[in-house]
Amino acid sequence: MQFALDQGTITEATAHALVNSMSPNSSMDCGVSGAICEQARGPIMDEINQHRPVSGGDVIVTDPHGLNAIYLLHAISSPDEGNAAEQSIRNATQTVLEQADALDCRSLVLPVLGCGGGGYEFEAGARLICEEIWAFKPTSLADVRIIGHTEPQLEQLRTVAYEVRTTSQAE
Repeated sequence: MQFALDQGTITEATAHALVNSMSPNSSMDCGVSGAICEQARGPIMDEINQHRPVSGGDVIVTDPHGLNAIYLLHAISSPDEGNAAEQSIRNATQTVLEQADALDCRSLVLPVLGCGGGGYEFEAGARLICEEIWAFKPTSLADVRIIGHTEPQLEQLRTVAYEVRTTSQAE
C-alpha cells in the first residue's frame, strides 16, 4: 500500500482516523498521548478506561473528542511490561490498519508508534511501520500518512520510506 509522510503533530492532522500511541497502563500525560489529552475536548481517559485491561498490539477506538477525525485509535505499542519492541510495534501497526479498514476509513494518520515514551529507536521503528503499511492490502483505506514531529524526524522518515519502497519493489 502506498503511503505519504507529513511533518507536524497528530492533533493538527485531519483524517477519518487519527492514531495515538500508548502503553497498556498509560495515563496519557506525555508524548503523543499528552498532546492528544491537551487538545481533545471531553472525557477521553474515561472512555479509554472502559476498555481496560489491554495489552500490546490492542487498539482502543474512541470518539475523537474534538480532533479533526471521525475516530481516534489508541494503539498499544508496548508490551505489558517494558518498552516497545519490534513485535509490539508491528502488531500495533497491523491492528491499527485492520481496524481503520474495518471501520471503512478512507484516511489514517499515525505517528511512529513506540518511539517516544515507548523507548524504541526512531529510525528502526519507522522502518517497521513503513514495512507493515507497504505490505497491507486494504479494502477501504486509501490514504495513510505517517507523521514526524520535527524536520529531522521527517527526513529520517523519507530515507526509511524510500529504502522500504525500493526494497519492496525489487522483490
